[in-house]
Amino acid sequence: MAYHVNQEKQFVPLKSTPYHLKAVHKHLKKIYTWEDEEKKQGALTFLDRVFGNIINNPGVEKYRDMNIGKIRKITKKWNSLPLLVFFSAGFEEDMLIKPPRMKLTDRNFEQFTQVQELLENCKLFDPTQEPVKAPAPVPVAVVSEPVVCEETETDAVMAETKPVATEASTNDNAMDVDPPVTENKETTMAEEKVVEKINWDEYMDDDGGDLLAQLKAQKAAKGMEMLNMKELEGLSKEEKVALLNEKRAKFRAAKMQAEIDEAKEKATNERKDIKGAAHLAREREDWQNKMAIERKKREKARNKKRKADAREKIRKQKEQRKLEAESRRRAKEANGSA
Repeated sequence: MAYHVNQEKQFVPLKSTPYHLKAVHKHLKKIYTWEDEEKKQGALTFLDRVFGNIINNPGVEKYRDMNIGKIRKITKKWNSLPLLVFFSAGFEEDMLIKPPRMKLTDRNFEQFTQVQELLENCKLFDPTQEPVKAPAPVPVAVVSEPVVCEETETDAVMAETKPVATEASTNDNAMDVDPPVTENKETTMAEEKVVEKINWDEYMDDDGGDLLAQLKAQKAAKGMEMLNMKELEGLSKEEKVALLNEKRAKFRAAKMQAEIDEAKEKATNERKDIKGAAHLAREREDWQNKMAIERKKREKARNKKRKADAREKIRKQKEQRKLEAESRRRAKEANGSA
């Protein structure tokens, strides 16, 4: 599957990034760090012109075949970084031709387009700056205001008349008074403690998984055992401290082992990249040698054919002269006999 540079975000080299893109990104970072603006813009403009000519005219051979001596002289004032970018983009040096040339073949054109996409990405995002990470959304609990019932004038009057009514009913049984109305304390407390529940589905990531669950799963995959609060239920203080220390020791050991494994994997990938680059260089050298041998064979065949044609021409000329001499001799003999 072809590799493409995403133009919607800043390019960041990863372990899976092709080696030639890592090399070009390193060269471009050096160019963008130059304080001399004229020097920096000159190198970038030269790269844009060369890449633009090839992208806009992919079938024109003259844009894909350059004199390497002239390119060296031109790019010397830019520390030869554009020349290194050309080689990383797929240009191959042919020293058998005089003067030496550097060519872009069709089999390296995909590599060339990837480098061109990286150049466009560096125009949009400064490669010398660290990529800006989008802040994670922070869930905010929304608490509704407690419902407070205001006391009305009727309630105040009833509160004042309750003791009187009770006293009147005690002293005089002839007067009937309604029993006092008591408020339900549980209902009031429930109304005061009304809290709106948070919809945690709004804070889930695009894949639908909880971020905390993903972190736990990642740590579990690396062998990092985390403490579960349910494990502390029913334990004494000493047992909780002992369990906490045990979990902490296991977690640190697993974390250290994960860092060691990651460092080993990184070193292995770097060695693979170096071997891959060396293998590509050997393949390019073998291909160049093969093309040189084939070129010599074709030149030898042309020389052989040219010599054979010359010999055949000489043979025909001799035969013609021989026939002409024979005809003259016969004519002379005929004149003498007459």
